[in-house]
Formats: sequence, structure tokens, C-alpha cells
Amino acid sequence: MSLGEEQKLYIQQFKEWLNEQSILQKQIERDIEAKTELIESNEKQLELHIQRINIGIKEHNKWAEDNGIEERIELIDECSLTEEEQREIELRTFIGIYRMVQEQFNVEVRAEGHEDLIVKDLLSSKEYWINEEGISPV
Repeated sequence: MSLGEEQKLYIQQFKEWLNEQSILQKQIERDIEAKTELIESNEKQLELHIQRINIGIKEHNKWAEDNGIEERIELIDECSLTEEEQREIELRTFIGIYRMVQEQFNVEVRAEGHEDLIVKDLLSSKEYWINEEGISPV
């Protein structure tokens, strides 16, 4: 039994749609990777910023000592964030990435379990599972 023109067209269209979804997935993965790299860069910049501040504090304290001034300024702890503050930064970063994905791709994202996400395409109202194995229709 041979396929009719309508069936062939449907198959071709579906394959192209799957290709488009694969491209979209790769783009989202690249965006997440870029945001992760930006976070790492910001953390390094913060570390370097604190080091520069401490250099200034040391210079000030040396000046104070040389001029007979008793008051000294304490150096800033390079890890001055509490675990709770660090966790809050991580969560805010995650929420920012999450919102960026929703806005950029006009989708609604919700978590199902620990590793799976369901993405709803707001243009077509179709839903997809996203996990380590890839994307599949719900």
C-alpha cells in the first residue's frame, strides 16, 4: 500500500517540526550554558573585586599606622556570603534563567519530579516532556 500525497506531506511536515524542536532544544541548552558561564564569570569578578578592596584597606591601614592613627579597618572576608545568601543567589539565578526561557520561546515550563520538565508551547498549546533523553510529546 503506497502513501498518498497528503500522508507524504504530513510525514515531511512532521519531520521538519521534529527538526525544529531539536534546534530549539539546542538553543535552550546553549542559552543555559551561556548563563552558567556568566554566573561563573560574575563570581570570579566578585572575588577579584574583594581582593582589590582589601588592597585598598591594607594601604589605608598602613597610612593610618604611619600617621599615628589607631583606627584600623578590617579586611573583607573573601567568602563573606553565608550559605543562605549564596543559596538565595543561586535560586535567583535559576529563576532568571527560567523566566528568560519562558519569555524567549513563548512557552510555559513546569517541573514534574526531580529531573523532568513539561514545556507547553503557548502558540500551539502542545506539551512536551524534556529530560536527559530529549524531547517527546506528552
